[in-house]
Amino acid sequence: MPLNVEIKDYSKKEFVKPKYFVWSPGKQIIRILDIDLIPVSCYWFGANIRAIGWDDPQSQQNKRIKLENPDNYRNVRGYKSPSDRYFVNVLDRTPVKMCPNCEMEVKAVNGTFPAICPHCNEGIVSKITAKPLNKVRVLQTGKTLVDQFKTIDAKILKEDGTRVGAENFDIILHVVGTGNQRVSVAEETENFEELEVPPEDLYDTSKMAILVSEAELEQLMRGVSLRDLFAARRGSETVEKPLKESNINAEEIQKKVDELFA
Repeated sequence: MPLNVEIKDYSKKEFVKPKYFVWSPGKQIIRILDIDLIPVSCYWFGANIRAIGWDDPQSQQNKRIKLENPDNYRNVRGYKSPSDRYFVNVLDRTPVKMCPNCEMEVKAVNGTFPAICPHCNEGIVSKITAKPLNKVRVLQTGKTLVDQFKTIDAKILKEDGTRVGAENFDIILHVVGTGNQRVSVAEETENFEELEVPPEDLYDTSKMAILVSEAELEQLMRGVSLRDLFAARRGSETVEKPLKESNINAEEIQKKVDELFA
């Protein structure tokens, strides 16, 4: 029986750039599409950077700072505590208006839509009718909101006492504030409409947090920006690519040199 060997072409990019859920203040409507909500330990460097391990460079620096400043270590420059982040596929069912100029979705802020698209500042959306977005988005959140999802999931039961499943009904998110001051409260609804979302529309949430090497993490700790870090990566790939694509290996090159001086 022949071996079934899968050949994977790593020259092709498999990562699909995700579209993230927009946390606009006011009422948002979602349908959870993932059953398993898995936490990812991350550091914040302008984006979620996946923690490499308990002894990664940032963890070692945290231990040193904590040892030297036991009373106020959290306020010491350079200390970054890891936090559990969740990346969840949701169907965003919030009513939006589509900008006729840039085709971006425009959400209401505390129930009021802007007259002009905030993305391009040109498209007039005041006369456009709002409709449910119904698009898959990646919701980034922390333990507090996920705990609310768990409570709702355990609360809504069928007549026989079994769970309905939080993935089988809409959830309203009441969002107050923005950025670090944002607070979200989840509320169940009675909309049990059956939805079919193609599996290919879902994002691979295991790839949402950025994975870096120890050397790259040390650069971030020294203040190197993510933009510069990615630029260095691209530069390295550009140099290595011609070498990888060449069909001539080192032995062939040496053989040709030897033939010249034979």
